[in-house]
Amino acid sequence: MITLFPIRRSTQSGCARSGPRVSDRAGATLTEVLMAILVMSVGVVSVITLFPLAILRAVKATQMTNAKLLEENVRNVVRANPWLLANTPVRDRDVRGARVVDPLGLLYGSPTPLGTIPRISPLPASWTVQNKEAVLSSMFALPDSYTTIYNDVVSGGITSTATSSTMTIVGEPLGVDLSTAGDLGIRVTVLSADGTQSRTFPTFYSSVAVNGNSITVSPALPGSMNDPSEIERVVVEIAERRYSWMLTCSGRQAGGLSDVRCAVFFRRSFDALEEQHYALSGTSNKGSSVVTGLTWGAGTTPILRPGGFVFDADNGYWYEIAEVIPVNATSANLQLTGELRADLTKLMVPTGLVHLFNLTFQPGDSL
Repeated sequence: MITLFPIRRSTQSGCARSGPRVSDRAGATLTEVLMAILVMSVGVVSVITLFPLAILRAVKATQMTNAKLLEENVRNVVRANPWLLANTPVRDRDVRGARVVDPLGLLYGSPTPLGTIPRISPLPASWTVQNKEAVLSSMFALPDSYTTIYNDVVSGGITSTATSSTMTIVGEPLGVDLSTAGDLGIRVTVLSADGTQSRTFPTFYSSVAVNGNSITVSPALPGSMNDPSEIERVVVEIAERRYSWMLTCSGRQAGGLSDVRCAVFFRRSFDALEEQHYALSGTSNKGSSVVTGLTWGAGTTPILRPGGFVFDADNGYWYEIAEVIPVNATSANLQLTGELRADLTKLMVPTGLVHLFNLTFQPGDSL
């Protein structure tokens, strides 16, 4: 006989579940996760944004530090060598117009005037390039680091005469020929194998010729370093003239004063584009603080920014830019921090200028 039992149905909706309920579990909702990601993203983006700004500020700080060091050098050099300002309104009462003391520009760049201002050098024209470089490197530039282009052993023999020694190096040719470019600032250092001797040959004070994988130095190496086995290595370096300067002297002013300013450049290129002059399509007269219609052509857009400087290449005055007001793709107006000291017809916008400071003297001063 089969006995049937009634099925008891649960009075609660749904199925019975074992374990803790969902509401009792620890965790975060999707909204909380999204909010956490948003907050973290804002922080990460802020930190990432600070890195390039910090690098730019560090570069600027380094440039200003070196520029200030060079400023102190310039003041001492000019006071100790008043002949550097010969044929300028500062030292010569017969000279009343503006002058630019720029021997580096004459040696490496263009011999033409800077605008309409004569560019002069206090160094005798009869001096050799090496003699001029010896003076200019110590006076018109900050002693900088060298870039090593070769640091290895001597592979071939050493051929010596009474006045010079020629060494053959290993590896790729250096690609430097001082017979056609005497201004590269090559320095060759020869180290002995026993570590007791070394000889350094800078092009400023000795004769160095580097061509392909051949190096010739003069005077000759000593007899104890006249064999490859006696030489540990040869180091060839090129000087980096990073910071250099020039003086701009305005025309004679009231009371016989001349406004002398020193412009410090970082890696001055000495090319024509750096000294390009830009015409003014508008009127910019003495006493005004606005330069109207600075115009340029295609491919020659000047770097204009607040805090930058422009140079009056007719009268020898520098002006600081307070605001750049674009007019169109090839023209802009400039608001200056001060008034124009002479009528303007064109301006030079130098590149690489990192510092500008005054040196004002009375004609005949002992400096």
